[in-house]
Formats: sequence, C-alpha cells, structure tokens
Amino acid sequence: MNRQQRRSAKPSTFADAVACHQAGQIARAERLYRRILSDRPTHIAALSNLGLAVLTQGRPDDAVSMLRRAVALRPDNVQAAMNLAEALRATGALEDALAAYRRAAVMVPPSAVLENNVGVVLSALGRPDEAVASFRTAARIDPGYADAHANEGRLLLRAGARHEAAGMPGAGTWGDAVAALRRACALRPRSAEYLADLGLALCRAGDVEGAEAACRAAIAHDPRHVPGQVNLAHVLIQQRRYIETIAVCAAALAIVPDTADLHCSMAAASVMIGALDDAALHARRALHLQPRHVPAWFNLGMTLERQGAFEDAAAAQRQALAIDPGFAGAELKLAHALLAQGDYANGWRHFEARWRTSEHVSNFQHLLHQPLWRGEPLAGRTILLHWEQGFGDTLQLLRYVPMVAAQGGHVLLLVQQPLRPLVPNWPGVTLIDDPAALPPFDVQCALFSLPAAFNTTRSTIPAPIPYLRAAPAAAAKLHRSWQDRSLDGDARKVRIGLVWAGSADHKGDAARSIELPVLAPLLAVPGLRFFSLQRDLRAGDAEWMTGPGRHITQLGAELRDFGDTRAALSAIDLLISVDTSVSHLAGALGRPVWLLLPASPEWRWAIDGEQSSWYPSVRLMRQDKAGDWGSLVTRVARELAVLRAE
Repeated sequence: MNRQQRRSAKPSTFADAVACHQAGQIARAERLYRRILSDRPTHIAALSNLGLAVLTQGRPDDAVSMLRRAVALRPDNVQAAMNLAEALRATGALEDALAAYRRAAVMVPPSAVLENNVGVVLSALGRPDEAVASFRTAARIDPGYADAHANEGRLLLRAGARHEAAGMPGAGTWGDAVAALRRACALRPRSAEYLADLGLALCRAGDVEGAEAACRAAIAHDPRHVPGQVNLAHVLIQQRRYIETIAVCAAALAIVPDTADLHCSMAAASVMIGALDDAALHARRALHLQPRHVPAWFNLGMTLERQGAFEDAAAAQRQALAIDPGFAGAELKLAHALLAQGDYANGWRHFEARWRTSEHVSNFQHLLHQPLWRGEPLAGRTILLHWEQGFGDTLQLLRYVPMVAAQGGHVLLLVQQPLRPLVPNWPGVTLIDDPAALPPFDVQCALFSLPAAFNTTRSTIPAPIPYLRAAPAAAAKLHRSWQDRSLDGDARKVRIGLVWAGSADHKGDAARSIELPVLAPLLAVPGLRFFSLQRDLRAGDAEWMTGPGRHITQLGAELRDFGDTRAALSAIDLLISVDTSVSHLAGALGRPVWLLLPASPEWRWAIDGEQSSWYPSVRLMRQDKAGDWGSLVTRVARELAVLRAE
C-alpha cells in the first residue's frame, strides 16, 4: 500500500491523538503523533505533544531533541517552549531549562504556573532567595494556586535547616514556612502532603501540639502517606514521648515495612528508653534499605555509644560525616566517643562542632563573633569567660579560670547566677553580676573551649583539688543541728548523702537516674545515717522515704541554693550520687564521692577505671550491664559495710 492508501485504511487525526493522550493512553498517543508527523513533519502541535508524551514515558533526552526541533520551527510557539523547558529540567540541564522558561514567559501574560516552575528550577540551582521570590510572584498572580504556597513553605523549611546546621537561628524562617504552608492547606485541606509538611514546619517553629495535629490529620486523610508517619514520629521524639513514637512507627511499618525513615525513628526512640538491641536492629535495617541514610548512621552511633562500644560508635559517626560533612550532631557525637576513649587531642577539636548544633545555643551566642581566645598569652588584654551548658559543666571547668588569669591578662567571668557565691576571689578575675552590662573586653572563650585552648590531655587535666572553698562554719552549724548518736546506741553513725536523680529535662536522664526504691539495700547497712540532698523529688519519693526502716533525713527543702548544698557536703562523710551537679560540686570541694554510673557513662568519666581523672576524690562505680542498677547497688551496699567497719 502506498502512503495515501495507508492513510485511508487507518485514518489518524490530531484529535484522535490528543484524545488518547488525555485519556492516559500515552503509548498509543505517541504512535498517532508519529503517524501524523510522518505525513506532516512540520505539524508543530503534534511535534510538541509528542515530545511531552515521550517525556512522560521517561525518555527526557529524546523529548529534548524533538522539542528543540519544534521550537526551531516555531520560536513563538508557547506550548513547545514550555514543554522544552520541562524536558530540559528532567535531564538536569537546569540553566537551559531556566532560559527556556523565561523565553516562554515573555510570550504570554503573567502565568502562575510558569512562575512556579521557574521557582522550582531556581531552587534546584541553589538560588533560594530568587526561588522564593518566584513562588511569591506565582501566588500574587493566582492566590488560589496551592502549589506555589506549598513550594515556598518547603523551600523555607530547607533554608531553616541550613541555617541551623550553620549555627544560625532559624526562627524567622520557620515562621514564614508555617505561614506559607498554612495557606496551601487552607486551599487543599485534605492534602496529606501539605499537612505533613505543615506539621514539620510547626515542629521546627516550636509548636509541637499544632505539629502533632497536622501530622495526624495527614495520616487520617491517607494512612499510607509515609512523610506524615515519619513527621509524626519526629514530633513525638521532640516531645520525648518515646513509647508513643515506637507505637506509631510500628503501626506505620505494618503498612509500609520498607521505609528507612520509620526504622530510623524507631531506633532513635528505642535508644532513648534503653532498648539498645531494638535500636541497633532498626538502625541497621534503615541502613540496609538506604546505605547512605545519615540519621540512621547517627542513631547507630548513638546506640553503640550507649552499649559502650565507643570505637564502633566513632566509626558510625564518621560514616555519617563522610556522607554529610556538615552534620554537626554527628561530629559532636564523634567528639564524645573520642574523649571517652581518652583521645583528647582529636576529641576537643571535634567538640567545637557543638556550636553548630540546634540544641547547643548558648545564652551568650551573640558574643561568639568576638575574637576567640585559643590559649595564646594575653599580654594585658581582657578576656571574657562565659558559661554555656549545665551547672555541673561549669563547676567542672572553673578549675581553668586561674590558669587563664596566669596568662597575663584580666579575666571577666560569667557563670550562672546560682553558682556565683561559690566562686573564690581569684587574683585577676572579676565576677560579672549583670550579663547585660558587660565591661569592654578584647577576646572571649566559652568555658568548654578552655580544655582545647590548654591542649588538655587525659594526663594533664588540671586537678588542684579543692579549687572551690569549703564552708566550715556552715558545716559546723549543720553538725550541731544533727543528732550524733545512732538509734541503736552505737557510736556516731557515718553520715551518707544521697542523690539518686538528675534533672528530668536532661536528654540522658533515663540512663543516669535511679528510682529511689532501688537504693533500699543501702539502708539495710547498719551504723549509717542517710541524708537526702535531692532537691527535686519525683512522684512517690517523699512517701517512700517515710516508710518503716527507711531512715533518710530529708534535707532537700533546706538546700535553698548551692551554698547550702556546699555546707551539707562539708558536713557529711560520703556522698553517693548519680551524675549530677551535686557530684561535681563535691568533687571540686575534694569531698569523698561514690559516683554511680550507667554502663556507658558520659565521656568525662571515661570507659573504664575507678579513678576519675577530673576529681581525685571521686570513685567511679559502674553498672556491669546497661540498665542494671540493682546489681550495682548491691555491690555498693557491700562496700558500705566494709567502709563502716573501717
């Protein structure tokens, strides 16, 4: 059959091809477009639509070739120009795609769709400010165009994450992201995608209740929507609702079992409740699904650290950093693992990454742009030393202050207000009472940067114990107020101070604090008198202490400040404590301490040994197995019996 006969036997019209295209019969539409073009090679509409059909079927390079031909034939054809831009974007030729979009834009009235697409390309090119401007232009052209609002919100979310990674506050960015995504959700209230993104933005902005509601709404509209499940798990983790997180992830994994992000969240929640085997299992499952999943490597490292495998923990964090060199959280955890193993030289270097983490924002962040002191002679200059973390950290690091003053300058010292009465009158040091009225200074250094400035190694930790003054007069007054004879008529009982829990707000509280009834074996040791130095009692503690045979004198209500605690420490014979600021104060005063540690304690207590490198008077008593406080307390009770006999 000749061409005319074939055309008569199988009539092919452009309308037929378009109808197939619109019905989703893309392959058939492609055949019809090609048949039309075999007869009329310059049929611009068929050529343009063929390029789009080929692109839809995943052949962007072929689409670009066809669409370039269409644009060359008819440079003023808007549809061909826009289709070419789409195809170029699909091939990754973003600059060419941007140029094609802009050529199309001059041919038509202002178009929200076109401006939105320009914003998408600009975002992919790493030009976020221009991209946001394009999205906002699209929204002004068509305020009801939900995608433009949503794309603006998502881009601002990413910008906020970048700001956080760089150690810059992102609060303004989060608020703008929330506003844009709220507009998108108002236009499409049943969009699980938009609701999930809004939930994440609200969480970043600090509205965890609103975030949870948005994520749960996303899941209600689409139970299989993975980002909604993942973001809900993230929101619950931020609220430290770890058991609920695990339940949410387990339910979601029953629907979408091969979701690396959900396994990663399971690992994060499991490690925080001490379910370390489960945490390792889910972190490794996430990595099996996505070997370059950075948060999964981080969570695996966290788990290994809690299991005491610090070398493996460091290796996991290095894997995270190899994939994402700017991940400050992984670098900080690498520092902890190195310091725990005694590698102080590398540990302190990586420890500076703390300033780039979202959780470590000092009250004196605004001072960090001032010149940093790195240990060089001060030569008459004034240096500001400022606290940055908890009470215990400040107490641990005050030992460095006289060493800084000895460098030939003048020291301005900022510590937390409750600790100021403890600071000695060191020569060359001025204690600042009002942080808002700082005298002029030349250089600054945060307290936890001082070990690096002095090149501190494990063998050169300054330990001029005591470096804080005791309070003998206050201690003597306490002595007089306590009865010095035991209830059974023996000689004076040995006075034992007890602290069994730290701050409930501390992220590692579940691993370091003990439930009070676990200490019962200590109370059975004869010849001892126990004093509670626990200021903040937890539910049931007060009632338990008043039970039969539980002779604990409660001092917590009398300890109004650290000065009172110092007096109490000076009046007792031994402090038995978990890792809290009270144990640091006792160590700085040179008072005897038995420090009860989890199997994998904080880096400052090292990974083994009974002698603290930071406090010679502190004896380190470690769990044999993670979470097993009972066995450790039984061992401590035996040691107490020996101590009483001595």
